[in-house]
Amino acid sequence: MIIMNLRGRKLWKLNHGLFLDGYRIQPSKQAVLADDGDLNISLYKGDPVIYTNINDSDSPKNLLSLNNDNNDLNVALKQLDICINFPVAEITYEANLLDSVLQFAGDKEKFYELYGHILAKKFLAGGQLFIKNFILAPSKQINIFKFYLIWAYNSAKNNEEIQFSNDPFDGHFLPRLETSNGEEIKTPKELFNWMNNLYQDNMLDIISYNNLRTLSEDNYKTLIEKQPGIANYEEKLKLEEWIMREYETTKVEIANNAEAVVVDEGLINTKKACFNYVNLIRWINDFHLLKGLTINESHIIRYSKKAAINFIEAPKVNLSNKSYFEMTNPTTQLEENLLLNNIFSTKNIRSFPFIKSDNDLSDKDSIHLIVKHERYEILINRNYIKPSEEFNSAIEKALNNMKPFNALQNVFDEYGHLFPLKITLGKSLKNIATTSFFGNFEKINLKLPIPGSLLSYMKVLDISYFLTQKGDIMEENDLNNWINNTNDKLEVIELDEIISLYDILESEQKRKIDIIFNNNNDRKIIMTGINGLKDLDNNNIKHYKRIDIGTSLEDENYEVFGSIISKVNSKLDDFIVNFELYDLNGFTAIINKLTETNVNITECYIWWMIIGNPTQLSVFSPSNREFQTECIKKTITLQPGKQIYNVKTPIPLSRGYTILINAHCPSTNYELKNPVKLVDWAYNSINLQKIDNESSINQSIDSEANVSIDLNICILYTDYKNLKIDYEEEKCSLGSIGHNLTKENLNENEIDKFDDIQNIIQETILDDDIQVILSKGN
Repeated sequence: MIIMNLRGRKLWKLNHGLFLDGYRIQPSKQAVLADDGDLNISLYKGDPVIYTNINDSDSPKNLLSLNNDNNDLNVALKQLDICINFPVAEITYEANLLDSVLQFAGDKEKFYELYGHILAKKFLAGGQLFIKNFILAPSKQINIFKFYLIWAYNSAKNNEEIQFSNDPFDGHFLPRLETSNGEEIKTPKELFNWMNNLYQDNMLDIISYNNLRTLSEDNYKTLIEKQPGIANYEEKLKLEEWIMREYETTKVEIANNAEAVVVDEGLINTKKACFNYVNLIRWINDFHLLKGLTINESHIIRYSKKAAINFIEAPKVNLSNKSYFEMTNPTTQLEENLLLNNIFSTKNIRSFPFIKSDNDLSDKDSIHLIVKHERYEILINRNYIKPSEEFNSAIEKALNNMKPFNALQNVFDEYGHLFPLKITLGKSLKNIATTSFFGNFEKINLKLPIPGSLLSYMKVLDISYFLTQKGDIMEENDLNNWINNTNDKLEVIELDEIISLYDILESEQKRKIDIIFNNNNDRKIIMTGINGLKDLDNNNIKHYKRIDIGTSLEDENYEVFGSIISKVNSKLDDFIVNFELYDLNGFTAIINKLTETNVNITECYIWWMIIGNPTQLSVFSPSNREFQTECIKKTITLQPGKQIYNVKTPIPLSRGYTILINAHCPSTNYELKNPVKLVDWAYNSINLQKIDNESSINQSIDSEANVSIDLNICILYTDYKNLKIDYEEEKCSLGSIGHNLTKENLNENEIDKFDDIQNIIQETILDDDIQVILSKGN
């Protein structure tokens, strides 16, 4: 409801006359009518109005002058192709003339200066949109503009929440849209917001003065209307009339172009309804064309609650007049539910991401018989849609979630898993029969003409009636009448050319999702963290530190690597740390002091990293997903006097890789008191050293016989030089947490043992888009 208070009435000065200076309509300096008159305000029930070719300097008319004649049209008036008036409210104001007007005794010019030239009884409040360069634009841009114009108008007027795109119409979009305040509109979202301000927030201006009369008694006459900013115009049209007329003109121009007839033959032969944007906008709302289709765990299919896409260009609408019937037998629960929702082509749908696994049907003799009469085909070009802003934001938020699997699944459950690029409108009838008539055919999919075939198949399948989509019964004798009366109350009878909503995402988003889904079941960096050790006792040699990770895992099958670091994130060799007692919420770090040291453990930190399979653990921090990892489990048996042990690697190594090592002795009395360190590396192996020092003297050499050490080794390879720490704005250099493979610790003699790389001086290897240079030192 439009509410106008006294302040608004005074702002618009409805009781003033109107002064015409040749290019503006201004309220008179003094009031003409009493301010206690009758004010009536109602919603405008008509259509927006189009004025074409406005403010032509060659026109003899100037409606912004008293006598409507064009005496050198003021240069302040811009010649524009189109002005669109969007009236929202209709206002009438009636009151008595003031005595000062009736009794005025001065000359005419003075009268005009004080009270204006004319007086209006009726006003239209709303907004004006001016368009220039419209006639220079190609038909494609004109159609894009008209589509968004009427869509924004209908959505704003009906208070529909549509997520319009905030991308510019086109980098070379010729029509320039400007409001009466000179504000340029560059995107569909700006266009909708401007209209929404009119129809919902009532941010209105007077855009038309009607029921006019002159104030001078010696030249009294009535006038119809005047609009601010419009001195003259060529035609006045309703919005829908203008849209259709422009289309017909464009079609004639195309048809007269012999070359274009070949290129756009299908377009030219299409009926006028092809560009009936009024119907198309209604269908977008009625048939949920902006929404995806969700499939829940029971394979029940529904339209999503939120819009998943935005149109970049209008869909194409083709007329159709085909009648036929189809028979098909679903073999799985998903196929049956797709059929019940008018999706007949189920190819590849089961392989779409975020759709739960399918189950076979117990009864495969169920035959679906569907009678269809097509009226329209709505064709959506895959290149002319993009994710809605809300959908795109939800995807970005899910990608940055610590539990991206659940977050992404929730997003697609909300916005949809599927999207049809072809929507057929018309009428359909269905029935389901159980028969063994077709024998052992695993899959039946027939499309046949109705005359001569339908009745015979109805007899074979023992079907005597059909059901409409609303559940009404349609007898066999009523089929002909039903086919001939399908123009009213259109329904969706088929959704085809189904794509996954995953497919419309940006390539970078899809790449990140593919990393998350980890189809190769690789181990990844799940989480990282740094914890202070202020709660430990520096007098102890052995410490136990419980680490709670904050985000619960869904499996205990993971490995933790880490080290003790200083305040400046440098690794301290004075301590050895192992990790045990893994559970869903964390683990325990066991810290041993190796040597007598002045380092105070309470001033140190423990850095840790969880390695595991993201799909099993259901947690995958966004901080370090780009890292490639390779994990090795190796058991070595200690030999007295031997310190160097060789471990083969499953991947070729290169400079820049980082090696992390966990070592512990299972089920023995032998306690590993010294770290296992990297000595050097070769093409496909590393040499590790178990260091002996004074702290291990108490363990005799013989005690090492038959002692096994379990090694968990993690190889990190990436272009990044630092690890990001979760929940902290910190980074930790790879050199401070493990052993870097460098030219200095490369064992060139080991490389020479391999005949296949003996002569390699410099080789480039591409591994998962990471370029690695394997160099043999000079």
